[in-house]
Amino acid sequence: MFKKIEFGYADASNEALYQPRLINEGYYDHKNALSHARFKPDFLFLGNKGAGKSILGEKLENEAAHDPEFFVKRINLEDFPFKTFDKLSPSKESSEATYPSAWAWLLLISVMDSIQQDESMAQGADFSETFGTLRSVGLLPDANIRRIIEHSSKRTFSLDILKTLKITEEGNLPDAIGRMPMLEDHLLKAILSVNFGSQHIVVIDGLDDILTGKEMQYKAIGSLIFQARRLNMHFAKNRQKIKIIILCRTDVFEKANNTNKNKIRQDTSVKLDWYRGEENLAENELVKLANARAHLYIDKNIDIFDSFFPKRINHTETIKHLLNHTRHTPRDFLQLMKSMQNFYNSRTLSENDVKEGVKHYSSEYFLPEIKDSLVGIISDKIIEQVFSYFGKTRSRELKTRDFINFIEEEISDDPDVLASILDALFSSCAIGNIQRVGRETRYSYKFRNQNSTFSINEDIMLHRGLWKALNLS
Repeated sequence: MFKKIEFGYADASNEALYQPRLINEGYYDHKNALSHARFKPDFLFLGNKGAGKSILGEKLENEAAHDPEFFVKRINLEDFPFKTFDKLSPSKESSEATYPSAWAWLLLISVMDSIQQDESMAQGADFSETFGTLRSVGLLPDANIRRIIEHSSKRTFSLDILKTLKITEEGNLPDAIGRMPMLEDHLLKAILSVNFGSQHIVVIDGLDDILTGKEMQYKAIGSLIFQARRLNMHFAKNRQKIKIIILCRTDVFEKANNTNKNKIRQDTSVKLDWYRGEENLAENELVKLANARAHLYIDKNIDIFDSFFPKRINHTETIKHLLNHTRHTPRDFLQLMKSMQNFYNSRTLSENDVKEGVKHYSSEYFLPEIKDSLVGIISDKIIEQVFSYFGKTRSRELKTRDFINFIEEEISDDPDVLASILDALFSSCAIGNIQRVGRETRYSYKFRNQNSTFSINEDIMLHRGLWKALNLS
């Protein structure tokens, strides 16, 4: 029976495509994120890689498919053309200053594309004329971010649009820097002039996948968040049921350039943090999530951990043992359950079956997933060098001084490179700090406390999920 359960895919888009039932019926609404997305001012959804951000986007799109008065437009930035986007600015010196207007241009075109599909819309002349102009140049309908950027980056594009829309007169043309804000203002006014009864949400996803470690990208992402907040405030002030939602990795948000980060975090963000300590594990939300998936395929009242797993592994409660091999995210835990299914051959899993499942999960999922989370932050070559070093040590615990010596001798003696490697490994939860207080030993990991930082004064513990893959003892 355990093998009948569909625990889902590592990628949310695959899950929506191949197992839509898990989105329709099996979505687990952690922290009431769905309600916050639809009916609250919150627009920024933060979480570690695998915390359920993209699944939220899929669920919103799924709800829109069943509600004629709800429209969702998904924008995935995984192949976002940053170099071309930078050309929307007329000069290198002014590019950062014009990022907000460039983002507004892209976002507002996407909003117009959504509104145009709404049969309840009573559009005015401004909206019709603006939409017609954007359609004539190939930007609408079916707005595509890459196409919009490529068209908009042409030298005379903004000037030609200004003339066509009669925003400015021939003898009073703005300089290059002033054109994009004028286009932004015109699109916003056109949108605010429209009346409709439906709800429209534009979801920005894929920020996990676009990083190459360049400072310019963090500045651009900071400007995106700033502009989404600003536009959402305009829509709310004018009682328009429009919202721009951003799904963003927590560590990316922390590095993004935005002077209002704490205001946004406090007032209009939802943090998808699943770690709740190690007490009362039966009430752990990841355990509830796994059981909720099971209820779709077998008995509605079953507890899979009572029914299919041994009570303890190596004298540790089984649920605790399993969670210790994850970063307390849905993706980690559900992929661990899938690994367990490979070793289920009878009515229950034996202790040895569970250990084999953990070994499979560690090698086939966890180690590659950790490496993926580091891509774009440190180079592929450094990632391989670091994990090769971990494997060669054959030890779960490392002296921080020894690891620093390795980096300085084999990779780089640049203090900035050292700091970036240590920060990236700690942020990805590949490593934690060992904290010894008297006779007590504690372990500090980022997933347990998002405010924690790596300390070079404490030794290193590799995450338990890596042990089997790296053959550590």
